[in-house]
This record gives sequence, C-alpha cells and structure tokens, in this order.
Amino acid sequence: QPLQFFLNTENPPIDDPRVRQAILYATDQQEIVDAIFQSYSPPALGPLSATTMGYSDQVESLYSHDPDRAATLLEEAGWIDSDRDGVRENNGKPLTLRGYLMSWGYLPEVGQLLQAQLREIGVDLQTELVAFPAAVEAAGQGLHHLAPMTFSGSDPSLLEATYLSSNAEGGFNWSKVHDAEIDRLLTEGLAQLDPTTRLDLYAAAQVRIMDLSLVLPIRDYVNLNAASASVRGLRYDRRGWFPWLYDTYLD
Repeated sequence: QPLQFFLNTENPPIDDPRVRQAILYATDQQEIVDAIFQSYSPPALGPLSATTMGYSDQVESLYSHDPDRAATLLEEAGWIDSDRDGVRENNGKPLTLRGYLMSWGYLPEVGQLLQAQLREIGVDLQTELVAFPAAVEAAGQGLHHLAPMTFSGSDPSLLEATYLSSNAEGGFNWSKVHDAEIDRLLTEGLAQLDPTTRLDLYAAAQVRIMDLSLVLPIRDYVNLNAASASVRGLRYDRRGWFPWLYDTYLD
C-alpha cells in the first residue's frame, strides 16, 4: 500500500462524503512528492501501489488536483467562511480536523504540507505526533479524522486488513467503513481461483474504495539502491527491499 491517510467515515464532519471528497481534490500529491521526496516517488492515486499485483489504473482518473472543485463540495455541504478568517464554519462550528502522525515515512513533513494545502480551501487540519501504540489506540476509538497506516504484500488481498467491515472494530479498518459491496468483492477475490476474474474483483474493490473516498493516498514507496558498476546480475524483490544475490557476480 502507498503512504496514505485513512479518513474516518464515522467522525463528523468527514462522515459527509462531500467533505472527504474535498480533501482528496484539495491534496496535491505531486507537490508533496517534489518537495519532500525530491521527485523520486510516484504520486499515489489509489489504495494499492502501482507495482502491486492487481493494481487498477481505473483509480487514476477519479481525483485530480482541483481546489475549486473541493471548495464547491464544501459549500454544498454547508461549510462557508462567513467571518473570513480562512477557516470555514457550519452553524458556527469551524471546519477543524484532527490528524494523528507518527515519525516514520516523513509523516511530520507530509503533515505540514497537507495542512497548508487544506488551509487553502478553508480546512483547519490540526496534527499530533504520537507513538505507534498511541496512534493505534486513538484510531481504534475513532478519535481521528485522518490517520496513517501502511501494510505491505505482493497480493491485492492485503486490502482486507484495512477495508473489511469485520476489521472496523479492533482492527485496522481505520476508515471505519461498513460496506457490503467492498466486503463481497474482497471475500470473493480471496476465494476466486481464476486469475482474470480475481483481478477484476480487486479492481472493482479499488474503485469502490475511492468512490467512497475512504483513503487519501500520498505516494508510492520506493527504495533508492546504489551499487558499483562492476556488480552484475543484481536484482531486488518487487518492493525493492531485499537483493536477490543468486546470480550476482563482479565483473
């Protein structure tokens, strides 16, 4: 999975899908990648990284960076900056979101830039840097609006951990989604033996996840590896973590 933030669908005001969609439209992943990761990482556009088996490019056209569209959605949801202080309000309540950050993945830096991008559309994102156990506890209790978590694997079935309804209480379904269609697609995908049908199920699941605006993808992970030009036959696993040295030799 990419570096990502789960959007808590049970915590107002982002229980309104229009507010979640506005967050997605307001986020400029390319700016974050360029500023923090020196343009080495591809921007993430869905719940799976592009190198993962079963990744669907259908998600790539769903949310382009469009602050104007984000502002329109917030206005439709009743959020207006009536006092012109830069933060929208609804019935006198400011549009303030709580985000929990951890120290891995340059999350503090990503959080700062995300704060600035959301502030441009009148959203006040307040972030708190916490240790992993504290983040798990807070997300388990549903105290967050945005919370990051990433799992790695070589099969699209890893989506189960973060999107099955059964994992919303006490698991890592931090978007707190209970969606029968996602449950069906993921369950059938795991049981399906035909490779083509299986990937079609996971493609539909990815589109459904983004249609419901359950996650804010930031960037696909990459590892930068260096080796002498005299090293031949060096290969890495799909995630770029471990070298395969079986056929490696020095020229």
